[in-house]
Amino acid sequence: MKKNTQTNKFILQKLRQPVHISYIAERIVQKDIFKTQEIINEFVEDGLVVESEYGKGYYMLKKTK
Repeated sequence: MKKNTQTNKFILQKLRQPVHISYIAERIVQKDIFKTQEIINEFVEDGLVVESEYGKGYYMLKKTK
């Protein structure tokens, strides 16, 4: 994961419930959707975020047991 920890913490705080990628791009990180998808993919690879069962393009924190 990239070392922009302030942005990463902010994103992860917002993903406690399913959020659509377009909302994440426009309102949270304020970058284009392609750059935002790259950031989200890094979180998915690190096992922090999963695509929600709610629908395609919705992401949320991975539930821990």
